[in-house]
Amino acid sequence: MSRGEEICELTIGAPAHGGACVARDESGRVVFVRHALPGERVRARIIDRQKRMAWAEGIEILEASPDRISSVWPAAGPGGVGGGELAHVSPEGQRRWKSEVLLDQLGRIGRDRVMQQVDAIGGVEVRPAPGDEESGSLLGRRTRIECVVDAEGFLGMRQYRSHKIVRLGSMPLASAQINELPVWEGNEVFSSLPQGSRVRLIAPPGGTPVICTDQGCWDGEGNSWDGPLHWRISHPQGMDEYAVRPWGFWQTHRSGAEVLARNVEEIVSAHSPSRVMELYSGAGLFSLPLSRIVGDQGALVTLEADEAAVADAANNLGRSVCEPFVGDVDGSAVRELNDYIGGVEVIVADPPRAGAGQEVCHAMANTGAQCIVLVSCDPAAASRDLHDLCERGYRIADMRAWDLFPYTHHFEVMTALTKD
Repeated sequence: MSRGEEICELTIGAPAHGGACVARDESGRVVFVRHALPGERVRARIIDRQKRMAWAEGIEILEASPDRISSVWPAAGPGGVGGGELAHVSPEGQRRWKSEVLLDQLGRIGRDRVMQQVDAIGGVEVRPAPGDEESGSLLGRRTRIECVVDAEGFLGMRQYRSHKIVRLGSMPLASAQINELPVWEGNEVFSSLPQGSRVRLIAPPGGTPVICTDQGCWDGEGNSWDGPLHWRISHPQGMDEYAVRPWGFWQTHRSGAEVLARNVEEIVSAHSPSRVMELYSGAGLFSLPLSRIVGDQGALVTLEADEAAVADAANNLGRSVCEPFVGDVDGSAVRELNDYIGGVEVIVADPPRAGAGQEVCHAMANTGAQCIVLVSCDPAAASRDLHDLCERGYRIADMRAWDLFPYTHHFEVMTALTKD
């Protein structure tokens, strides 16, 4: 730090969106503190500051919370990599943390209109993913991670709020298959890559783990891998199978894709629609169950900007009723698809972390769809989108949230809105 190290004692307040808790120092300055828990008394090191606020890391715990555990990923602790903000928090404590953040964002950004509707359905809390309910540890859940290569050709991740690469010897949040790949002591597959090059490690459950760089993909034995990766998720009538290119998007938690697809199917099925629109459709995770719902006589249109993802989706859907389109999701596209399908009855939208945005939310509302299902991976973006939908006459009928990213601050929220 250019102005010298600053250490202060703080009493920690509520969690904030992003993985830190809020505190105030003796001067009243707001300090966002990582590696701490609400109610704790800590010694914290200031790592960045602006005029009216600062960012800090808890380096000594003077009074500990009952939710504190020994860090499951010390490399993500003070001075370490980003991405493991809650590695020191018990599984139950993580879900309480995330539930509090969700409600705070819904009230702060969604404001009274949204919070009144959330209260009317009995509130919402972040629940464990299937299979995580009774687990004392949530390690080994990730089926995909991304690292970068350091100057000597070893894998690492970037230090929090820094470009510095911290070398890693393993990644405890990742599956055993990923940690067993011959990559942590260096690997000829990527040892010649420039510093900072991305490396993706992927291990579909029951499938072949793969190492991917911008120069290609290989299996753990160093053999070139040219095809897609295969993912299977169960549903009440059997099994859905998906083939997705290695650099394509897929949920990271081993149960993530299944819990989201099954809940979308449950919510949409209750409306028995024959005309459905899916936005930000990716490789077709929701498209397959939606095509079952509309049936052979119905219509399903999907829209996704990533052309390769649409190609994956078309292959996964086979000869279904779905018509996948490539293009940016904006207000004009929503209106055109609505006209094309003859008036949509249900819309499913799974936007990126930034959310759908006001233009798309208003366009969805203007279709008059009887139900809109919004899948959100960021509570702030979800709150903005819900505010925009609610101000256009939609009512929150159902809200569900899951901790699909243990030991990080991320989680998923699914909201069903119906027309007033």
